[in-house]
Amino acid sequence: MLTAHCFYWLFLVTQLELVQEKRDDGKNTGTDKIIIPKYKTLNREVADNNMYVKVSMDLLVSGEISKPGLKAMLEKLNGSEKNKKGFKFNQHPTDIYIYAYTSRELAQAGMGQWIAMSRWNNKTSKPNISYNDMQIEQLGVAPEKRFGLSEEMRRKIYKEIVSSHDKALEEAEDKYPIDPTQSLYPGQSIKLSKETPLMPELEPKDAIEAISKIKRLPAGTSIEVVKVAKIESTKWYNVKAKVPSRNVIETGWINSIALIGQVKVDFEEQLNKQGELSEKMKNKYEGEISKKHGLTREQLKQILNEGGEKDWPLPE
Repeated sequence: MLTAHCFYWLFLVTQLELVQEKRDDGKNTGTDKIIIPKYKTLNREVADNNMYVKVSMDLLVSGEISKPGLKAMLEKLNGSEKNKKGFKFNQHPTDIYIYAYTSRELAQAGMGQWIAMSRWNNKTSKPNISYNDMQIEQLGVAPEKRFGLSEEMRRKIYKEIVSSHDKALEEAEDKYPIDPTQSLYPGQSIKLSKETPLMPELEPKDAIEAISKIKRLPAGTSIEVVKVAKIESTKWYNVKAKVPSRNVIETGWINSIALIGQVKVDFEEQLNKQGELSEKMKNKYEGEISKKHGLTREQLKQILNEGGEKDWPLPE
């Protein structure tokens, strides 16, 4: 028969095992105080339609930041958001995305450089939380000088290097595009290989009337670009079109999307040319940055690597 003393020790051992399990799980044991970081909502967007209600939030976090604190904050906010009402098509949100950033600069870069984020949908009970370990490892680390430069200055140079690489790639893609129709410029001409709509105006006041005036340019029509415009991220070309069968010149606007695939190029050859020109231009721009700041190419490389390892803000 077990004595009271035996029961006591059995109880104590059981409790110690439970505490150890909680520690192994990385959960709060009851003795550790979780501090939720200070936060401010930078942006909140709601997509409300008959298929879903998606809420997206960007937060600026500060103060004492830790994984347990971030987790508690995101779970608390997610719980608050999922119980909100007043939507047009659904009673509550169906999807919630919350992103926590340590600076406005990281949030505004638009490159997903959050320190933690949560994803939730109405088929799950708890949000799925992810962390950016590169940023978490930098918490509380004092900035250091390298190459006689402060971290703030190295961050600026890092942005210059990344921007120069982006510029080099854009120039290479513009000169040797995979699809030339997406990079046409004034004075350039191409021949259409399929029927293509020609809009009378770029931004008509009366859309229905404009649709009724759309002309169809047949395959074989030669078009010359007069002007290039961009609406959101799509290019539009103001063109003069010579239709062989009609022997007339038509004018109007063509959506660049309608031209995709109408000019054939050697895909592999274009990629090789892009790569060669991109490397040439990167070398040129890095030389200018090196000269500007009195740094060697190796030092620029180390700053670039440091920025990547520490997840420094990228150019907007």
